[in-house]
Amino acid sequence: MVKFFKLLLDDIDGPMARDPAARSRIEVVFCYPGFHAIVAYRIANMFWRNKFFLLGRFTSHVGRVLTGIEVHRGATIGKRVFVDQGMGVV
Repeated sequence: MVKFFKLLLDDIDGPMARDPAARSRIEVVFCYPGFHAIVAYRIANMFWRNKFFLLGRFTSHVGRVLTGIEVHRGATIGKRVFVDQGMGVV
């Protein structure tokens, strides 16, 4: 669980490092759909890796509906990913 939160902090730092418009971490958490998509992916991927395929697929679907960004639940994504202008990105 600690690893999950460390990844989330790294994912917040991604936009902070790469987007000059990002003014604070709290802004990234509340206002960046790319960050929301990555959070949904991290949760869906956790389900997928633990063989809860339906929950992984459903979580991935909910993330896509909420953000417009689809990240496959089985994909491998590293740290500090930044998705900018993500509507419709697959």
